[in-house]
Amino acid sequence: MNKLCVFLLIGFFSVAGSAQVKDSTKAALNNFIDAWHLAAANAQFDSYFDKMHKEATFIGTQADEIWDKQAFMRYAAPHFRAGKAWHFEAFNRKINGNQNTYWFHELLKTAMGVCRGSGVIIKTEDGFLIKQYVLSYTIPNALGKQVVLFKKEKDNIFLKENYKKSVTNQQSNN
Repeated sequence: MNKLCVFLLIGFFSVAGSAQVKDSTKAALNNFIDAWHLAAANAQFDSYFDKMHKEATFIGTQADEIWDKQAFMRYAAPHFRAGKAWHFEAFNRKINGNQNTYWFHELLKTAMGVCRGSGVIIKTEDGFLIKQYVLSYTIPNALGKQVVLFKKEKDNIFLKENYKKSVTNQQSNN
């Protein structure tokens, strides 16, 4: 019993400690993420996409916006060419992780108002790379019912086109 308790305590502190990121690593990650956002603000296509892993996923604000890197590049290219990509100013960013994998969330000042970004970054031989990023609108809870009613028709259309496919795929994979 005592050995089990010691083992569990060691395991607990190993896991709890793994989420702590060194200040120097946190500073490097903050600089990396800020540079990624700045590349978009300056419409620097190569600089922006070079910071994303070849198997990266960008999840946008719409239910159907789940892009692999190549699809996201095709979507974004006209915006970058026009010099009008997006400008996100991050604040209130929190970073956690362990060894070679880091996850973060941040609030963003954007043309769409306050948004939330969250992502996963991996450390490779070539440095940090974004593996996944999720962009979300923030909606005050007091406005939640209004927003739900406002988008209900669009959601119903989306669900008719996609939900059954998803359920069918889940059932066939089990």
